[in-house]
Amino acid sequence: MHTELRNHGLSALLAIASLTGTVWAQPAQFQVNGIPDFSQYQNPAWRNYCAPTAGADLVYWFSTSDPALRRGSPFGPGGAADNGVNANIGGVPPAAGTIAQLMGTTPAGGTSLIGCANGLDAYLEANDSLGGNANWNTQMVLAANFAAPSGQNFFTFLQQRLSSGAGVLLAVAWPNGAPGGYDVPDNYSGSDSPNAGIGHAFVMTGYNTLGAVPTISVNDPANNLLNAHNWPGENTVINLNVGMGGLPNVLTFGLGGFTGTVYGAVVTIPSPGPLGLLMIGGTLAALRRR
Repeated sequence: MHTELRNHGLSALLAIASLTGTVWAQPAQFQVNGIPDFSQYQNPAWRNYCAPTAGADLVYWFSTSDPALRRGSPFGPGGAADNGVNANIGGVPPAAGTIAQLMGTTPAGGTSLIGCANGLDAYLEANDSLGGNANWNTQMVLAANFAAPSGQNFFTFLQQRLSSGAGVLLAVAWPNGAPGGYDVPDNYSGSDSPNAGIGHAFVMTGYNTLGAVPTISVNDPANNLLNAHNWPGENTVINLNVGMGGLPNVLTFGLGGFTGTVYGAVVTIPSPGPLGLLMIGGTLAALRRR
């Protein structure tokens, strides 16, 4: 089980539930600490590399349980580790087997949501220590698919998955333009199609529904304008406008004077099997210690 979840008894139980199919109610407030916040500006050529950079955040988080996911790179703050992150994300053009190459990322076109999901899953499957191609369960999720009459709620779904031990990458559209310092694909139109280039990608690290306005915390690859990878992540808090315009699954927020919309997500957890059983064993041991 991931280090962060060993420190949260409730989330550890939820992780077991996610692997066994049991339904658990998500806590009203949850925070994952320790997910790094790598910079998409670490390499000046990484235009529109927000998705593979955010993917690397999750890869390094999962690698606390399986160091093979880092493809032999050092782990932790420091120049050597930073260089290892760069090699895993991929150059321009990205080398075969890197996160950017598997996601189909280009400086001009960015990354599509479906490419992000397929590429992250392919990277995890190819580099974990277990072998085979069935150790991870990675989903592409669209907010539009949660609209009535499904009876489900997109925001609740994200809360449940994050608090159950999943890695959650959020896809953002900029309906009226992006803030300064944020790359967008060439000829970007704000499309929320899964085949179009993502306007931006965040890693979701927490949420809070106890206040008057619900919030999420994110690691934002574009926040690190000094070209430095951040260890650990910043967990930037963003106020959400849930249900704007009468659509209960539209999540909007303000950033730099512009409006962003969370229209989809990539959600990934280790599937039941050797790695899943290892996670459950670690969780139960942690609960006994608590």
